[in-house]
Amino acid sequence: MKIPFLLGKNIYLRPLLENDIGDNYLSWLNDPNVNKYSTRRCFPTSEVALRLFFDNSRNNKDLITLAIICIDNDTHVGNIQLGPIEWVNRSAKISILIGEKEYWNKGICQEAIELMTKHAFKTLNLHRLFAGTSNPAFKRIMEKLGWTLEGTLKEAEFLGGKYVDSYVFGIINKSTGDWSS
Repeated sequence: MKIPFLLGKNIYLRPLLENDIGDNYLSWLNDPNVNKYSTRRCFPTSEVALRLFFDNSRNNKDLITLAIICIDNDTHVGNIQLGPIEWVNRSAKISILIGEKEYWNKGICQEAIELMTKHAFKTLNLHRLFAGTSNPAFKRIMEKLGWTLEGTLKEAEFLGGKYVDSYVFGIINKSTGDWSS
């Protein structure tokens, strides 16, 4: 393992490294199947844009972007991001990309979200996390993890030639207190 930041059972999360930025990662961002449910699906990603994303992620204290690495073979299979973090409201968005298709449906997305959620609540003391999706598989994962469906955005995304619903999920850190009294 190289630089594990958050350690799970089958994966670990580590900072993105300079050598992660290359053709393989770029291929994920330009693969229509990988990006089917992403808003970036309509636009190509260049090496320059990927480099800017990497530099911004590395230098922005309101974003935590981590590589998802399989423990058994040390393979970089995707990324997970927490942010932007709203420090005053103690809230943040979680986003995830599993770029290596042979690792889809293996529980990696679920484990990565669990690790990041625990870090957000136990270490950063955030109060609320949220995520949005039109991806049915991601929706099932969020339900399985116990996140609350906070809303349905009717026909919010144009996908496959038609408008589809998008779902907003949230979870509250029950251990943070109410300091209003």
